[in-house]
Amino acid sequence: MFNVILVDDEPWTLSGIEKTFSWAEHGFNVIFRSTNPFDAFEQCLKQDCDVVFLDIRMPGLSGIEFMEKLTGRKDPPLIVVISGFDEFKYVQKAMHYGAFDYYLKPIKKDETSELLIKIKKKLMEKRRIEGIELLDSLGSDEGDLRKELFARGLPGRYSYWSVAIVKDRLVERLAVLNPSGKTDYIALRSDKKKTAFILNSNTDKPEIDTDNDSGVWGISTVSESPETLFSLYKEADIAVESDFFGTDETFFRYKKNKRSAIRKLSENLSLHYRNRRYEELKNGIKMIPQLFGEKIFSIEALVFFWNEILSSISGNESGALLYDYNCIVKNFSGIEDYCHQLYTLIIDREALGTEDISGSRNNNFTKMLNYLEIHFCENLQLRGLSDQFGINYTYCSELCNKILGTSFSKYINQLRIKEACSLIDNTEKSLQEIAETVGYSDYFYFSRVFRKTMDLSPLKYRNMRDKVMIEQ
Repeated sequence: MFNVILVDDEPWTLSGIEKTFSWAEHGFNVIFRSTNPFDAFEQCLKQDCDVVFLDIRMPGLSGIEFMEKLTGRKDPPLIVVISGFDEFKYVQKAMHYGAFDYYLKPIKKDETSELLIKIKKKLMEKRRIEGIELLDSLGSDEGDLRKELFARGLPGRYSYWSVAIVKDRLVERLAVLNPSGKTDYIALRSDKKKTAFILNSNTDKPEIDTDNDSGVWGISTVSESPETLFSLYKEADIAVESDFFGTDETFFRYKKNKRSAIRKLSENLSLHYRNRRYEELKNGIKMIPQLFGEKIFSIEALVFFWNEILSSISGNESGALLYDYNCIVKNFSGIEDYCHQLYTLIIDREALGTEDISGSRNNNFTKMLNYLEIHFCENLQLRGLSDQFGINYTYCSELCNKILGTSFSKYINQLRIKEACSLIDNTEKSLQEIAETVGYSDYFYFSRVFRKTMDLSPLKYRNMRDKVMIEQ
């Protein structure tokens, strides 16, 4: 819900505005109304206010003066002026001080829904941008994270921090969280399908009420330091992707992987491969869904397992190595598809033998690279491209490593981050727009890849660019 303050010195007008708009229907809540502009201004500063509906001519403090006093304050509300004066000078002054819109009294009923839809769209975009800035602040060595959280409505009055992420759920339904009132939280979005909640609780076992909710939840571990929030966010993001395994569950807590069990299984499968016991190899791969049920595997562990197997078999020469858990979600339709593709890669590797990298298929690989140079921002998978250009999947993966010197997923990320840097340097697009333009629908994933590639966050990179431009 978005919070609204109404201020007009005429009581009947104030009442009329409140009754004319269908506030709740569009996700708004009137938290304060007053005929006294000084009282309204005070409440505007005290409360979490998103939008103010304001008259222009009021005794003591005019609407223009009201807006002027808000100038320069951090995170000011949107201002909608509703005035009885159709004079250009008033409209001009209101727009000068940043009014979102200007309407004449009496505002018509059929105009109200359109206005609220416009306001809501603007506020949703504002929340999205603020969330992105906060995501970049997590794990950063710049600034004071506690102050940043406080400024966004999370004072840090409790001892325990955690992150919850829900997938495929509307951001307006935030009230489902924290029924007991023992947890403070703020919400942000990293992509169109996920809403993240940064939680600050008085218990190391925060309660989250997910009744009557259709979303899939991922919950991080708990920490006593907000400085660990970047890692906690990643934990929740890993947990929320656990529906990849085809389970009916919708609530997943992050658990560290039992790497010893994973490594033991990968060693056994590699041994089956070297001894050409392919039936045992196939049966071993089929055990993976069962191991998830025993809480040994998470989606993160699938990356470790995949890379361990291929490295063991190909001697670190496979271009099919996965970058991280996001590759699992993007490259496979589910756990059965994962198992099938892993088995296919292994068997094809045996059939491939020591074949030279030459001939027409090498020419086709060159054509594929030329295609990648143009289409790298699209949703591409190595398997689909190998089929498109008539190259054996396993052969193609090894060509990637031998010719590019890296895996396919890392190469794609390198191209995308290079383009992202160019867009940051040469355009004023928002970081979210840039992430989406270069092929990342999830900003958190984009931020992690950017940090790993450039050794700093996208926001810090942009700030450095801005600083250089100012100095020049």
